[in-house]
Amino acid sequence: MQPRVIFTCSMSVTFLTILLFLWIDWPWILDVAEYVPMSIAVLCVCGIAIVPGFIHAFLFFTLLCGNKNKPDNEKSATPPIPISILIPAHNEEKNILRTIDHVMESNYPTSHMEIIVINDGSTDRTQEVLQSAQHQYSTDITVIEEKENKGKAAALNVGLSYASHPYIVTIDADTFIHPDALQHLLKPFNHSPDTGAVAGSLLVHNKHDSWLTRLQVWDYFIGIAAVKRQQSIYEGVLVAQGSFSAYRKEAISRAGKWSPVVGEDIVLTWGMLSQNYKVFYAPSAIGFTMVPNTLYGFFRQRKRWARGMFEGFRAHPAILMKNKGLSRFLIALNLAFPLVDLALLFVLVPGLVLALFFQNFLIVGFYTIFVIPFSLLLSAVTYFYQKKILNNLHLSIDYKKMDYLYFLLFYSLMQAPICFCGYLEELISKKNPGKASPSLPLDWAGLPYERLEALISMILRFHDPIATL
Repeated sequence: MQPRVIFTCSMSVTFLTILLFLWIDWPWILDVAEYVPMSIAVLCVCGIAIVPGFIHAFLFFTLLCGNKNKPDNEKSATPPIPISILIPAHNEEKNILRTIDHVMESNYPTSHMEIIVINDGSTDRTQEVLQSAQHQYSTDITVIEEKENKGKAAALNVGLSYASHPYIVTIDADTFIHPDALQHLLKPFNHSPDTGAVAGSLLVHNKHDSWLTRLQVWDYFIGIAAVKRQQSIYEGVLVAQGSFSAYRKEAISRAGKWSPVVGEDIVLTWGMLSQNYKVFYAPSAIGFTMVPNTLYGFFRQRKRWARGMFEGFRAHPAILMKNKGLSRFLIALNLAFPLVDLALLFVLVPGLVLALFFQNFLIVGFYTIFVIPFSLLLSAVTYFYQKKILNNLHLSIDYKKMDYLYFLLFYSLMQAPICFCGYLEELISKKNPGKASPSLPLDWAGLPYERLEALISMILRFHDPIATL
């Protein structure tokens, strides 16, 4: 099915579904309006039920309609294209050699690739490890040593200036790719001359580190994968993540290269969408990445992600006018996420307190559960699709139902305050646009992360989750 046909069918069914939700939830809105003005009641119910219901329904019906498209793990014969692989590294002595090993052991012909590692002012043994890698492999590995740490964006731009091939692949120094990943990642460039970038599929490598990494297993396997599949069906993935993605070199230049901001990969991708390039997702291009294993590290990462959306709009304010594809709607849909996060934090959480301790079910009660069926259906569709891909790549799966239950119940509530902090920080940093780490009067490092981690660890009892390489 063509993307516009899928969009029309999915949006039509979603619209009818939301009308049903509004009819069911109208008595709930009236109940809430007895305590607050009607406008506030509508915003509250929309924020915790109607808007999330719309997002889940549209995502579910898109995947259901688009699932008939051929998966990207077919054994189709496509000629290899010459690529330059950029690996920025800062204090990565523990991981960088393994990252290079996985690239060199991939099934992509070494005659069609060059590896450029940018040592971004590391103060550990990263440079020594890189010199050892140069001696280990006969294939030329270019190592660029920067004396000062200038940030990931600057490192990638330096590496780009050394790249001699028309296609660029970026891999984080703590991401380990599957042997067939590069073949699948580059396949869309052979099918469409308008392809500007292709995002790889990331799974969690350090899944046994903590309860937090086990939750993130499901986020990457179910949540992020589903969203990127939907966006790829409409030929407009909103983030070709720097940790593992491929780009057309010409498209990088036209989009303005990597900007020195917190979400440099988001800004670059939106720049390509502004130039009407297509951006796809390759679910069979598997890379295993190291995710934050502490609450503080998770807080910093997701706060950056929340800020990235605002940076994208700031860098490309006319993107909704310039982009002619269906991704324009997906970009506009992003504007609803702050409303949902704020509603979760300031409406749903107080509602949970009222329900649990005061038996008041005004906010959390019968009407709230209507979002859950779509979440379960969406997870089922995504899980079985992902399972098929991993089986074809000979990756094992061992999932635990309780792990997913914790993810379903608590993950969004855990992310909402972090996103709020990101939105707040971005608003404050408006006076310093373009800086990756502006000086802010916000001391997030002073929060009791370790005590929170210990408390959550006592509450949750996890088993081993899902995929191994």
